[in-house]
Amino acid sequence: MHTLTRKTEAHLFRILGMPVRETRGQSNPETRVLLFEDQPVADAFTLITAGLADTHGQELLLCGWNALLNDATYATIFSVAQLLHDEQLAVTSGMLVELPQPITSQTAIRHLLLWPPVYHDDALQTLAEEVEILWMVPLLPQEAAWLERKGATAFDEKMTGTDPDLLDWTRASVV
Repeated sequence: MHTLTRKTEAHLFRILGMPVRETRGQSNPETRVLLFEDQPVADAFTLITAGLADTHGQELLLCGWNALLNDATYATIFSVAQLLHDEQLAVTSGMLVELPQPITSQTAIRHLLLWPPVYHDDALQTLAEEVEILWMVPLLPQEAAWLERKGATAFDEKMTGTDPDLLDWTRASVV
């Protein structure tokens, strides 16, 4: 394990507690996904990649209500991590990622907005000078289309004004 990954994991463990599960990627075993229970709130989960920081300076985060956690959820975070690894893609906050299939069978969500993890404790971002943690916010099709037309800043303002439950991937659209 590389130095930056160890430092990132120690930081995550201080803030989120110990993960209850660690899963390795099949195509890139250096990339792992850590599962944290009751994060950012009770009855919710947070998945965070571990291992991307050494090559990309970023880790990916996905969170939702516990009822949404399944194999497809893991496949989603691993597929985006693999895209970063294979394409040597530089991702930025505000970027929209389209998935080849819905994030889970319970919803039609196929788009993820990469954004700061605002549902989590601010201390999570204190590694920002070395490692950027990007929340993969699941967006409904109409939200993704609106974001592409108006931009990420306008979408953030819209979300702030309506305050939707972004942990609920079956929620109604905000646009």
